Amino acid sequence: MRAFGLSGLGTRLYTYDQRADLLRELDPANAHTLASIDIGAGNLAGEGAVELGENGVGWVAESGTTTGRLWRFDLGAGTATLVTDQLTPSLDGLALQPVTGTLFGISQLSYGLYTLDPDTGATTAISVQNTLSGPGRTDVAGLAFAPDDTLWLAAVGNLYSVDKLKGTVTLVGATGYDVSGLAFVDVPAEPIPEPATVVLLGGGLLGLGLRARRRFRR
Repeated sequence: MRAFGLSGLGTRLYTYDQRADLLRELDPANAHTLASIDIGAGNLAGEGAVELGENGVGWVAESGTTTGRLWRFDLGAGTATLVTDQLTPSLDGLALQPVTGTLFGISQLSYGLYTLDPDTGATTAISVQNTLSGPGRTDVAGLAFAPDDTLWLAAVGNLYSVDKLKGTVTLVGATGYDVSGLAFVDVPAEPIPEPATVVLLGGGLLGLGLRARRRFRR
């Protein structure tokens, strides 16, 4: 497939395949396709983002040079509606805040942070960030909220934490490659060993069962 965007929904991971114009459910462990869903958007191309809410309603942003398009879709019904074909600025990352349900977007070129009206596509600037410098492409990015309500950005070959109130970013470190989608998914906790095994392995297992969540990036 030729995919853009990633979205996590519980233990499930989704991307939009622009080659087949299908939403793909992926296995987070190996990226194999588990299901293909026709949401009726059709003919999307280039760079963009996909984001799903807990009720199965989601959004696909198709980025252009200065403006883009925003679609709203219903995963269960398999329907999509064009919200706007004048999404300004063009966005290459979407993230739904789990606490408030606010939809955020990151601009394709300047990496400014915006909130979006999910019904009209109107954007409100939080900040107009200067273009970030790094070894990667300047027109691809991934944006995602972690379960603890922190916001993260992958862009220009780096990973950043984002202040969602000010729109400023803090460099975490280099990813070493371009990332056009970022998502968090739940993974099962490590199984609890039998008591005899705990005795044999000692305290080395104390931290393993606490890794209940893992971050996946493309």
